[in-house]
Amino acid sequence: MGWEKKEPGGTGDVELMAAACTLQLPVAGALAMVAAFDDNDYGQGFNSIGLACVMIFAPIVLPFLGWLQCAVQALPALALGKVLAARVPGAAWRGRALAALLVAAVWAVPPTALGISSYPTNLLVCAAFCAFPGYVATRPWRWVRRRLRMWSAGLFGGGLLALLTLLAGAVAQGVGLLPVYEPPVLTRGELVAEWRDADDGAALRLDADGRARLTRLPAEDLFGSAGPDDPPFSRCTATGTWSRRAGDTSGDAGVEIDVPACTDTTLHWTIGGTREDPELYVLFGDPDAGDLHILTRS
Repeated sequence: MGWEKKEPGGTGDVELMAAACTLQLPVAGALAMVAAFDDNDYGQGFNSIGLACVMIFAPIVLPFLGWLQCAVQALPALALGKVLAARVPGAAWRGRALAALLVAAVWAVPPTALGISSYPTNLLVCAAFCAFPGYVATRPWRWVRRRLRMWSAGLFGGGLLALLTLLAGAVAQGVGLLPVYEPPVLTRGELVAEWRDADDGAALRLDADGRARLTRLPAEDLFGSAGPDDPPFSRCTATGTWSRRAGDTSGDAGVEIDVPACTDTTLHWTIGGTREDPELYVLFGDPDAGDLHILTRS
């Protein structure tokens, strides 16, 4: 059936590349979620409301993100690839691959500067974002060109692949192929220390005799009773008592603090972090957009 080989870049090819971008975005999101299975989510995991919001807004947002990603990554890589393909010895794909890597190298800088992840990881992700749409556009798959469109690729194909990726990650985690995050187990003696939040000056001193000394510590949960512009906590500077709480079905292991001067309820700070760098944290408000506070041992 004679396939026509031509350089990509026409209107149909751009639409095909945008569709490929839309397809890979939900898959990339699913892979990021699988990679974070062994991270501490600090009680901010996905709930049913968050999942419902994704299902509602994804069909609206994904096509626009697909076109945006195509414009800022895939098309520049394709244009540079045409130039390099004429100058790099050997097959044309080498020039396109080098172009995708060069464009990805530039786009890997911002997430590295923001501390999202390491530069090699960002480079790998951006290279895939640049190369995959161009690869799809260079394939002489006429049936793909006829059937692959923005909505079908991004919303159905991408959504299905993302779901399969999450299911595969859950199975791999269940059989022990992927690590699962487990907070460190700290004895009472290891909790006796001063815990600080360097960002806002909050401090919690846990003494061996069971006394707790609080300095500007978020202490009172006002969520549901405070005004819309008020924080769901108050700052407490006082003394009280503390005890170690073992993990059970009602929550993870942590520290219970009783400070009558600030609140009439017992505060619970959960143990997180790692064995080498333990943390105490509390989340006020909605798990999707709550106010998270983390103390590190000094």
